[in-house]
Amino acid sequence: MKRHVGSSALILSFLVLFSGSIMAAPAEDFSSSWRYPAAGKITGICRGREGEVVYFLCEDRSMYAVSAGGTPLWKSHLGGQVASYIKEGPDGTIYAVLLNGSLVAVNPRGRIIWTIRDLEPASGTPAFSPGGVIYYATTGGTVYSISHTGRERWSIDVNSPVAGSPEILSRYLVLITGNDGNVWVVDSRGDVRWQRTFDPGFVSVVYSRIPMVVFVGNDRRVAFYSSSGMLLYEYDVSIQIPSVKSIFPVPGGVLLLTREGKVFRLQENGDISHVGNLPPSSLGILGVSVEGRILGFDADGSLSLDSEGIQKGFNVTGVATGPPVLVSGELIVWGGEDWILYAAVLDEPMEGSSVEQGMPPGEQDSYAALSTMNYNYRYLMYLVDSKELNDKEEALRELKEIILSNDSGLDREYGMYLLTRLASQGVIDPIEENGVLINNFPQIRSSAVEILGRQGDFFTRDYLLRLMRYEFDNYALAMEIRAVGELKSDPQGRTGEVFNHILRKQMYYGPDNSVAGEMIRAIGKISNYHGSIDKSSIETLFTIFRGNYSKQIRSLALKALEGVGK
Repeated sequence: MKRHVGSSALILSFLVLFSGSIMAAPAEDFSSSWRYPAAGKITGICRGREGEVVYFLCEDRSMYAVSAGGTPLWKSHLGGQVASYIKEGPDGTIYAVLLNGSLVAVNPRGRIIWTIRDLEPASGTPAFSPGGVIYYATTGGTVYSISHTGRERWSIDVNSPVAGSPEILSRYLVLITGNDGNVWVVDSRGDVRWQRTFDPGFVSVVYSRIPMVVFVGNDRRVAFYSSSGMLLYEYDVSIQIPSVKSIFPVPGGVLLLTREGKVFRLQENGDISHVGNLPPSSLGILGVSVEGRILGFDADGSLSLDSEGIQKGFNVTGVATGPPVLVSGELIVWGGEDWILYAAVLDEPMEGSSVEQGMPPGEQDSYAALSTMNYNYRYLMYLVDSKELNDKEEALRELKEIILSNDSGLDREYGMYLLTRLASQGVIDPIEENGVLINNFPQIRSSAVEILGRQGDFFTRDYLLRLMRYEFDNYALAMEIRAVGELKSDPQGRTGEVFNHILRKQMYYGPDNSVAGEMIRAIGKISNYHGSIDKSSIETLFTIFRGNYSKQIRSLALKALEGVGK
């Protein structure tokens, strides 16, 4: 469902494409590492697996994976002309944008998981919430919320062109900027929490004690806003800072690069300090070392590293197709117009911006966006927590209608929250009277988790894994396992660990074929999604194969084991 939220759009975020040289004679602080020839012009690059892999898009309509040491890993044909936008999601899935507006999800082994077509051309790289929700903004002004399984959750139309990429403020909030000076903060339900209009300048997210939106105007006025839209700090730095060319978010503040090449650090408390110098031709900052040295990229494509005011960098040949990418603390890669991926190694580790590093863990669990519930939801919570089966059945009907109605408003998010409460009744939240459990309704739990499996995110998966550890009804347990399989994503391999815990418990109470069968199917879906199977899941399959299960179940386990490594 698409909704319109007013005229205007989202604030500026400049996009810099530059041409320049790549690498021939490295200077003192850089050393040549490797080069990888591609089959066409390289349009976009991103880091993967915490710096172990480089992913890039090529004009031959393919995505490539190369190890941090330069070894080719795989190539995946995407079926359309590629844009420059590529990024790894929180669970290791790689997302690429095509010029026709398609969004393609590829697993770490190079297999396409899903493709969403005809979304309109993207304004920038998609953003990902900690729960795995994808935010995709288009140049035409539409913002999409998409689940990690490729299901569209909602879309809103801001009736104005969008500029740049969405940025995540917290688990439930995303920042959208437009090229007409407008800024929106949208929550995970598709509602605009607040909006501001600024003069031309730069906007980004800063993580400190709390996440903040920072605006730096061309007039050198700086404003810090809380995620709720409250103005926290405002400073005029025009006397200390002569100009602003670009900004680089760091914990608790920003680095400001001036047109003269000076770099200033501005803290949220207003403290300003001159921290280094880059060549006046520098376009932006790539990273900062622990010692405070600044890595910048030049207008001619070269790198420069500040060292007490002394620049050291590359004198190189070739033409770069875009800004370099900091893959790990010491490895930097470029795409050259000569169709070669170049890599260079720094002598000193660097860190990217605070946005690239991700939000602090405490912010991921914030429930601030759901802080107010209306009367209807207080009533539904009463039904969910009731001891009566009729009340819970009514709550389930209402929540199912809310969640499956594709309503992009606050109803859906509240509904998911209450559904998790309903699914835990009698297990995680038992109520006893005179030693008797009175809120145990397995059929209610089973129906609730079925919806969670189709509509949930990474946090839903974690909740279901916790629920399964305590579940004592085999039918409800089988449905919970099925729901985890539907959610598919499990990069840490926690599902297999929980399955093994359950199987050890069932050794005392007797094995259940339906539970084992759902485990096998769930492992198959998760391994297909990631392109690999973890050791704990292999242990689960072996335990089922050797256990006291039906011949059919043991055959399924054996077939799954035979497919390992293929």
